[in-house]
Amino acid sequence: MNFDKCRFWFKHLLNKHFAIISIGQILMMSIVVYALVVLAAQYRFGSLAAGRAYFTGTRLFAEPFEIEGYYNRDQKELNLIYHIRNLDSFEVPIVGASASCTCTVTENLPDSILAGGISDIPAKIHIEESRKGDDIRGEIRVYTTHPKHPEILLSYRFKPMAGNSSK
Repeated sequence: MNFDKCRFWFKHLLNKHFAIISIGQILMMSIVVYALVVLAAQYRFGSLAAGRAYFTGTRLFAEPFEIEGYYNRDQKELNLIYHIRNLDSFEVPIVGASASCTCTVTENLPDSILAGGISDIPAKIHIEESRKGDDIRGEIRVYTTHPKHPEILLSYRFKPMAGNSSK
């Protein structure tokens, strides 16, 4: 058998027994698979952020981890609520919290976050007269007994609303 006949039979066998997939088909299949993974994460974990966190190994995280907004210069305090999700299979106790500013208070912390559950972390920011009109920024650290996530960092940033009377 000469080389041309071998090449002919080899191509014939490849075409007959193995589907030759074009790059366009591979691209289309990868887009479909990606869309299915996104939908499955949305369905299983409730949000894309939770699905992404689970697939990257994060089992304890805040939604939102940062709160931004505006405040009226007549306001005396701001009330915030963070949601901490536990994607692990065990309950995680919360042992305390600290804030970067004495104007921030975390009250009524939950005792723990149930396995697969969500707990609310309420915080109050007292706006002092001397700070009215300034940007208000800070951080809250929530301490847990989780072996991989002993500390969860939460942050906030508020700007004064335009058009309000100053101090």
